Amino acid sequence: MGTFGAARSLAPGNAVIAHDNLQATASSATVLLNPLTYSGSAAHVVLFHPGVTNYIIRARGIFTSRTTDPFVCVYRLYYRDGNVTPVGPGDTSVAADGTILHIREYAQDGTSTFFLPCTFAAVEGDSTYKYSPYALNSISGIGSDSAGTVQGFRFWKRNNEFGIIVLTSTAGNVAGSSDTLEAQVIAV
Repeated sequence: MGTFGAARSLAPGNAVIAHDNLQATASSATVLLNPLTYSGSAAHVVLFHPGVTNYIIRARGIFTSRTTDPFVCVYRLYYRDGNVTPVGPGDTSVAADGTILHIREYAQDGTSTFFLPCTFAAVEGDSTYKYSPYALNSISGIGSDSAGTVQGFRFWKRNNEFGIIVLTSTAGNVAGSSDTLEAQVIAV
């Protein structure tokens, strides 16, 4: 049985935080292979409203200096046929008994980790947070800047998964009086 922060629902046009602390110690290799054994409160199961067809994952943070950006693993969650207890909003336990299947997302280069730099300030009229670069390479589905350099903005098409989990594979390092570094999921 995995223990997570309270599960969060994501409706079309809205955003939720999938991981509260991307600067904490990274998840162990064992947990990254079987994410449903996670034990903590920083990662949250993000539950998709049936109307969500696409989603974005990006970093969001408050800090005055940044030494290292995080790498994350993303897992799509599916219910197995049969008697499954569904995960609901606010739930903190997730069965790790095979009734819920997870599929780790892979990049085009075959790696299973995604780089989430958090560099841009004052986007969307928000002067509090810094975010991942906000451009989309429509060919690869991976974020890129105007020069085509791959950046930390990730865009996925939903494939009937009921939700996702985002875990830290390499922790970020930020500093400041109220430093935070999170993974945000936006339904688009």
